[in-house]
Amino acid sequence: MSKLTPQPLKFRWGLYGLLSSLAIVSFGLLLQSILDIRYARQWMLQAAVVLTLQVISLWRLLPQNYRKEENQILPRFGPGNALSLMRGTLIALLAGFVLIPDLPGVWAWLPFALYILSDISDFLDGFAARISNMVTQLGTNLDMNNDSLGVLVVTVLVFQFGRVPWWYLPFGFARYIYLFALHRHAKRGLPIYPLRPSHIRRWFAGVQMGFISVMLTPLVRPPATLYAATLFLIPFVGIFIYDYWQVTGKLDAWNVNWEKIQGGLLNRMPLILRGLALLLYVNYALGLGLPLPLGADTASAALSAPTSLLQGWNLLLGILLALGILGRLTPITALIAAGIRLQATPLLLGDFLLIFALIYLLFSGSGQWALWSPEDWLIYNRIGKPKQAA
Repeated sequence: MSKLTPQPLKFRWGLYGLLSSLAIVSFGLLLQSILDIRYARQWMLQAAVVLTLQVISLWRLLPQNYRKEENQILPRFGPGNALSLMRGTLIALLAGFVLIPDLPGVWAWLPFALYILSDISDFLDGFAARISNMVTQLGTNLDMNNDSLGVLVVTVLVFQFGRVPWWYLPFGFARYIYLFALHRHAKRGLPIYPLRPSHIRRWFAGVQMGFISVMLTPLVRPPATLYAATLFLIPFVGIFIYDYWQVTGKLDAWNVNWEKIQGGLLNRMPLILRGLALLLYVNYALGLGLPLPLGADTASAALSAPTSLLQGWNLLLGILLALGILGRLTPITALIAAGIRLQATPLLLGDFLLIFALIYLLFSGSGQWALWSPEDWLIYNRIGKPKQAA
């Protein structure tokens, strides 16, 4: 393949750097009216450093702007890569908030708004690249780099805001830890095998990104967020170790029926937790005061006004979960509702059990005998590509 980068592509690279720099200056001027000027300048410096590193990295990746089946470097980025580049700029803007005091009032939502825009661009960039026939190796690398840097920046921010515990921080460095571990493995002369494709891996990463997005909102705070962060981290650590064992050959060396274990975790266990969730929600809605779930005092206080509406809402959630209807959207809705409710009440045993069940179902799906989970299509397919078998 020709290594000569077309001049129009170099021009677009320079234009990206210029427009992104103007975005940083504009945001910096805005922050001078919100924060102390020294913090506004610190924000600009941090954002500029991160953007500079991204612009340098993009320059090195320009020769990879070609379609897989071709050998010619394309002269333009295309809509998919343009969205990825915009996402890189948004991450640089977010990085400026590290070590900066919390923004006052409604401005506290600004980091959340920036990351939501980043999430949206991440969702759309692959679709835009596929429908425009501009899927390139450059886009693949930009996506991975943005994923890694974005998660790192936001993980540091939510820890800085006090919404996740310190042991959640390694999640932000996960890809870098993974690459370093593989590097050490290869230096010892040991083989590295290709990582098998997995729909679960993509879903787990998406759920974790959604979680840290929510943690950026000013609405949530400890102690519920600390417990939820720990539960969200556990499956991620599990699949991280599983993938490392796979590419280093350890997984195949052990005589373990991993498919049987996976079947139990993703089919039978969710059925048990759906029944537990129904029990908890019925007890919460009716204020039965069972020893295990939420307790009569908390239920009575929460049901004081309006009682019928809250009862109906909780019974509806319990029934949807038990029947496996909207198997991943229902746990998301229930978790948001529980997070809002638990801001004003102490965590009891039933709350811990309910949050555990909801997070597990969010990752695993509803398992066997689930009635309707149309949202699973997004796990097994990418928009803009033909439908695959689940």
